Amino acid sequence: MRLRELFRLALIAGVSLSCGDGTGTVLPDPGPVNLVLTTPNNSDGALLLDITGGAVTSVQTQGYELAATPPGTGLRMLVRGNLVAGPIATLIVPDRHKLGKYTVTVLQAAARGTYQQLPLAGYAVRLAVP
Repeated sequence: MRLRELFRLALIAGVSLSCGDGTGTVLPDPGPVNLVLTTPNNSDGALLLDITGGAVTSVQTQGYELAATPPGTGLRMLVRGNLVAGPIATLIVPDRHKLGKYTVTVLQAAARGTYQQLPLAGYAVRLAVP
């Protein structure tokens, strides 16, 4: 019975230490996060997005054209192409533990080909760890 208790304590300590720096502090988790689009349309040609709440180190699209402000504390980006629901870009952030602080707002949406403005109801973009 004593050996089982020691094994259990060692396992708990190992798991605890692997999640931080040994002082109870959770270490930052830098890395990629996907911008995942939900759209009510099947003819989107462009989206203007505003990302706030945390730093962004870099951004790249998933096969679409991109124009963006320089990465930093906030980011405004225009994504253009034959947009479909699903991942549309990847951001590199300094700490993926803090994704709950980020907000992605769809500021404008435009139709493919004509770039006619579309109503924003039904659009959403969320951040997701790949």
